[in-house]
Amino acid sequence: MQEVRSIFGLLWQLHANGLVHGDPRPPNVILYEERPLWIDHVEVQEASPHLREIDVEILTRSILSISRTVLLDPALKQLIDNYAKSATQEDMNLLAEEVYQCLVISN
Repeated sequence: MQEVRSIFGLLWQLHANGLVHGDPRPPNVILYEERPLWIDHVEVQEASPHLREIDVEILTRSILSISRTVLLDPALKQLIDNYAKSATQEDMNLLAEEVYQCLVISN
């Protein structure tokens, strides 16, 4: 759970600073002096609700290995929508917990 929460928290920090990553997948995170850092900032831009939604959906799909052609579970989609509108750390934590639960169920 800690790894999932950590990467979602890392994305929240970026969003809280008014930016979106554009490609927030686990392969684009490195550890530097035991701190996770985003790499591949080619698509970074100013945040908007729509772009935050895209960011968290990309991260969710990447962690769960769900193709863009497959519909997300309605509960996940609702959490993504809620986060995109409010962008609170609490909403991001709820999404991270749901993603983790999906991982546990699928394994």
